[in-house]
Amino acid sequence: MKALFIITRTNEMHKHFESFLCLDPANEVKIYTYNHIKEQTGWPQGRAIDDELYKVAKAYAPEMIVYVGACNGNMPTAEGFGRLRLEIAPTVH
Repeated sequence: MKALFIITRTNEMHKHFESFLCLDPANEVKIYTYNHIKEQTGWPQGRAIDDELYKVAKAYAPEMIVYVGACNGNMPTAEGFGRLRLEIAPTVH
């Protein structure tokens, strides 16, 4: 199964996608990393994250998208995740 993992730059993220890879040798992962800290420049902010995520997801065509991120700060929007579910992957977790 192809999965896109959307993660932050924190040091605990690897265990999530590595666990998925261990479930089945055929599993495949692409990682999109974003910066959840609003005050840091040089990273997509707000809806620009949604646009970038959509482009990455469309090109990769995952069967599942997993968001492991922050609970506040600079984050993708609920609407962006809804669009990913409707147009790209049937499962967005």
